[in-house]
Amino acid sequence: SDDFGAGKAIGFLFIPFYYLYWIFMYWPRLPQQLNFQYKLRGQNGPVSEGLALTRAILNFIPYIGFAANFLVITPILLSQTQSAVNGLVQQGSDLNSPQSAPFYG
Repeated sequence: SDDFGAGKAIGFLFIPFYYLYWIFMYWPRLPQQLNFQYKLRGQNGPVSEGLALTRAILNFIPYIGFAANFLVITPILLSQTQSAVNGLVQQGSDLNSPQSAPFYG
């Protein structure tokens, strides 16, 4: 119930000073929610939550943190995220059938 939408997630990154708080909400939460969707389907989560937290922390280290973040960590994290989303979309058609839908009642 406390999940944020895409507009809020990206929009809050542009607010001065609030950004310093929001990067610790946005980057770690994205892999958590993707991995949660995989766990609902009985699979292991493919996105590294530790890498996302590392990405948020490295924002505060001048020069080396910036270079490591944008040249190494962010491309890996975004690649994992995109692969996870693609996997969920491919599995989505299977979840529409009554036999494979999870029971929440």
